[in-house]
Amino acid sequence: MHLILTEKPSAAESFSRALGGFSGMLNGDSYQIVASSGKLFEFKDLSDMVPPERVSEFTSRDISSLPFDRHAINFGLRYSIRKRPDGSDDGGLYAKQVFSKIHSAMSK
Repeated sequence: MHLILTEKPSAAESFSRALGGFSGMLNGDSYQIVASSGKLFEFKDLSDMVPPERVSEFTSRDISSLPFDRHAINFGLRYSIRKRPDGSDDGGLYAKQVFSKIHSAMSK
């Protein structure tokens, strides 16, 4: 089974129209379209992906710093954090809940 996870319901609708439904068969494999409500992941802070002495290299607007060495970046993702109405954040709880539901559904 293939899971098509979209960032927003309108994107899920577009996929559904293109594929003929929110679930079905495509090239002999089943699929299920699931809509999220916003971003689930984001890049970690740059300071967590490059050595501290190189951060200024990647934040400089000086043309001489380009092109940068992409191999020097240890790319990493984290759960996206959502702001609550009271100004606090959810610590990535929404994204964790979405992936827990997906894992549970895929395990059946």
